[in-house]
Amino acid sequence: MNTTHFEVVRTYTSRRWLVVAVCLGAVWIAFMLFLMGNDIDNQQGGVMGMNFLGLPLMIGGLLLAMQAKYQFVHSRARLTPGYARPHLVVLVALLVGLVLVYPVLTSWRLHYAPLGVLAFSTLFAALVVWQIQVMSGLLSLASLALYFSYFQPTIAQLWVADSPSLLLPRLALLLIGLSGITAWLWRLTQMKEEDSDYLVPVQSGFSQQSRMEKSEARHLVTRWISRSPVHRWVVDGWHDRLAGIETPSESTRPRLLRYGMWMLPMPLVAVQMLVMILAIASMQFFIFSNMHAGEGSVKAGPMMLGQFGILCMVIPAMACHLLATRRTRLGQDLLLPLSREALVDGLRRQFVAMVLWTTVPAVLLAVAIAPYVAAELLTPENMVAVVATALAIQPLSIGLSLRLALVQSGLQRMAGMILLLYLLMGVAVGTYFAFVNAGLGWGAFLALTVLALGIMCLRWAHNAWLNAELG
Repeated sequence: MNTTHFEVVRTYTSRRWLVVAVCLGAVWIAFMLFLMGNDIDNQQGGVMGMNFLGLPLMIGGLLLAMQAKYQFVHSRARLTPGYARPHLVVLVALLVGLVLVYPVLTSWRLHYAPLGVLAFSTLFAALVVWQIQVMSGLLSLASLALYFSYFQPTIAQLWVADSPSLLLPRLALLLIGLSGITAWLWRLTQMKEEDSDYLVPVQSGFSQQSRMEKSEARHLVTRWISRSPVHRWVVDGWHDRLAGIETPSESTRPRLLRYGMWMLPMPLVAVQMLVMILAIASMQFFIFSNMHAGEGSVKAGPMMLGQFGILCMVIPAMACHLLATRRTRLGQDLLLPLSREALVDGLRRQFVAMVLWTTVPAVLLAVAIAPYVAAELLTPENMVAVVATALAIQPLSIGLSLRLALVQSGLQRMAGMILLLYLLMGVAVGTYFAFVNAGLGWGAFLALTVLALGIMCLRWAHNAWLNAELG
């Protein structure tokens, strides 16, 4: 490697989120190589294949594809002589480590067929990088289906079984995967500004972005909307309603703030989140059922309902990110004929509405499917414990999420979201088991304590927003 290659490597290390991901990945690989036991039964094989092979490939492929787009979606990639060669050399070296070397080590440790693992890794990595390249929902579904294929016994044999009869299919899939990655590398060097995939997949408001990144974020959203006539029709109809909204007094003007939270109406956003929650919970139900097939004492239904509870706790964190995204535009909202307190109260009401629009239907859906997947849990004691815990934890969840939305650093906010999720899970589990194990009195005392803390957090978040620098 010459000086140019080292300068290219520095472009990877200059991005904080990429360095953090590499450090976490190194810890993950060390855990896999040195701490994992040698004896793995068939029920654990799917989890091991998904976590120790699929997850690093998904995250690593996503990060490398995003970094490659940062490097090649720029005028210097076309105008600078000799630009592509060193960038491709470094990128190919990283891909070899991620897609070839790491899967071989994994197959050795998990006792899987090396050629089957390589067929999976190359095909999966090709789907991931092309999904980032063209931002296709169909490729996302295909990569997720391949990711969870370890839990389908027939397909899993293609990746893990040591069978000579699978040689030709594995070689064919390996060739397809390598061809897909090669085609992606070629496409990076051929993109032009007028092409549909000439954009950087950045998320607006995720971090303290440069002007170029903010422009690319708006470009990405516009491109995404323009691809679907249905989306264009919904978005245009939703914003056309602005012309008919009358706000004669200060008390009615905060109604306009709902248009800055997201490009779609809140009920439609809630439907999208609800579909996502149902898909994730159903996938968890499928995985857990296959892991414990034939075990009468193990039930997948309670776990599915637990996933509903966890995902409902994630909803305020997602709303927190949307509110943090809006904060970059609050300088314009300060020009509205609104007092600062009315503006903050209006934002808080829209935040709570966003959470309730998604949480309430999710809870109703969980209640509707509970008799079919976990009828044994529908006792009066359990119902009282669940309802009291859910009501007590909502103010705490909303208050802390509102305060977290003021954190400007996207990396710090993501870390805060993860810590918040674990905190809420601990509080919810503790309150629930206080009702179940310690009795109604202790459970009610703990629930009221959590409720009081939640109200204090709401007040704390409100004061923080009033005193924050929003312009």
